[in-house]
Amino acid sequence: EGSRETGLVLISSLDLVETLMNTNKWVEMFECIVSVASTVEVISNGSDGSRNGSLLLMQAEYQVMSPLVPIRQVKFLRYCKQHGDGLWAVVDVSYDLNRKNENL
Repeated sequence: EGSRETGLVLISSLDLVETLMNTNKWVEMFECIVSVASTVEVISNGSDGSRNGSLLLMQAEYQVMSPLVPIRQVKFLRYCKQHGDGLWAVVDVSYDLNRKNENL
């Protein structure tokens, strides 16, 4: 299962990256979809004081405004990479909750 979207948003690229990499800001921006989120582990802080190269292990609860769809708990890796001036990629990769070995 996966999703991908490309679009134009009215926010600076740095502000958007900061929002996606900060769980409190992320929950606030997407409050209708993300009910709870936290950073489990900071694997890499990035380089040169920026989010470039940041890798986080995160967990979240997603909700849909329907009583027929249950809340989903997910654990995932979120990676942030700068590809140019004002051009960023933020990618989420599922992390198996049922892993016996919790070490990455």
